[in-house]
Amino acid sequence: MSEKADHSSPAPLDMGKKSNEIRLWKANQAVRHGELRLAAQSTALTGAQTRATSLLTWVVPLMGVSLGIILNKDYIAAGWVLLTGNAVTAVLCATALAPTAWSEAGFKPVEVLDIPHDSELLCQEAVAVTYQESIQKNDRRMKKFTRLMQGAWWVFLITPPIAGLLQFCSPLKSMH
Repeated sequence: MSEKADHSSPAPLDMGKKSNEIRLWKANQAVRHGELRLAAQSTALTGAQTRATSLLTWVVPLMGVSLGIILNKDYIAAGWVLLTGNAVTAVLCATALAPTAWSEAGFKPVEVLDIPHDSELLCQEAVAVTYQESIQKNDRRMKKFTRLMQGAWWVFLITPPIAGLLQFCSPLKSMH
């Protein structure tokens, strides 16, 4: 037995907020998404700082090893290249890790009280704009951090092969 499909007029579709309410909804959503984005940026920064600190903990002792290689006098060229490469890597890591301004989600209570608007809509829009500016500032900071750390990793990775090549091609192989 077949049943006929009901082709009567469909129920009205709920379209959500209407034009007079949509601007407040957008402002609330912008604030919510700004908070999510700022939290994600903070998590990304923490991970990147952890990796930078890890690399730094490798290169600082390697600088001491490089100095020992130089003092050995049989590998002066390699030692100087290693010391220089590790020092450059350390400086790049330290520069990336240096404290700089970073924006987090949220405001101090007094900042919320001082928002110069008299409606929820305008206050939410002001918060959303502030979050957008903070996101852009954080993006610039992360790009700089990334460039510094890419440089640090490249120097760290190419230094040993260069040291080896220069050691075997250098007149400074031995000073005695």
